[in-house]
Amino acid sequence: VATLTTAFAATTLSVALAATTLLSPLTTALATTTLSTATSAESTAVAAPSSAQLRTDELLGAQLSNPFYTDGRFPAAYAIDGYPSTVCLSAVNNQWLSVQFAAGTPVAAVEVLNRQDGFAYMLDRFEIWVGNSFGEQRTLCGTAQYDAALPLQEQTYRVECSGSPLGSHVTLQHLGNELLTIGELRVEVLEADNL
Repeated sequence: VATLTTAFAATTLSVALAATTLLSPLTTALATTTLSTATSAESTAVAAPSSAQLRTDELLGAQLSNPFYTDGRFPAAYAIDGYPSTVCLSAVNNQWLSVQFAAGTPVAAVEVLNRQDGFAYMLDRFEIWVGNSFGEQRTLCGTAQYDAALPLQEQTYRVECSGSPLGSHVTLQHLGNELLTIGELRVEVLEADNL
């Protein structure tokens, strides 16, 4: 019985080795074909335009349509100071916040960093517009709204601007029933090599 088991094991090993030897070139050929197909697809793909976020020193100013305080607390400038923990605050609902940058800038996207505290819900719904003056709503990029399911540290909302409209201002138009208050508004623009 031991001899029979050893002979069976040797036969099974021989069959497995033969199958591996026969399949190995086929597997290698298949892997090479897959690799060359992927490489061809990559080489024919068109690169997406690259964009970059404007630095805080490239943002020329910010304005709220109606600041909550007249003594300088929670000003529009806090929305572009680079610190999400500082917040701007409007006086009434249905307000806007605009930021200014160099004229003729192609805007690719806008990111809104919400407050990271118990007042995050106040963001509610909003639109992002590109224009040429504070509050001007010339080209609509899109809309977004507060998502209570997101943790406070992930309360960042990105709105893409199709066609990268040219302008010197981005305006966040608040649509909700709460006061407009956010941590930061970041503007992403097309880089010069894509113009």
